[in-house]
Amino acid sequence: MNTHGYINSAERDLNRYEFLEVIVRLANIKYKEKGHVVKTTVDATQMILDKCVYPNCEKTMCGGWDFR
Repeated sequence: MNTHGYINSAERDLNRYEFLEVIVRLANIKYKEKGHVVKTTVDATQMILDKCVYPNCEKTMCGGWDFR
C-alpha cells in the first residue's frame, strides 16, 4: 500500500500485447473506419507503423539484441 496517494506505477504499465492492441485499435480507427483509406486491419496496422511509429523511433546499432 502506498502512502503518497498516487497510483502504483505497476498498475499503469502496459504489457507488450496491450501496447500492440493500442496500435492496432488506433490504426483501425484512423485508417480503416474513419478515413476509409484501407480495407483490412493488417493494412491499417502497416500504415500506422510506416507513417507514425517507425519515423519516430531511433534505430539501434545492434539490431535490438542489447535491449534486455
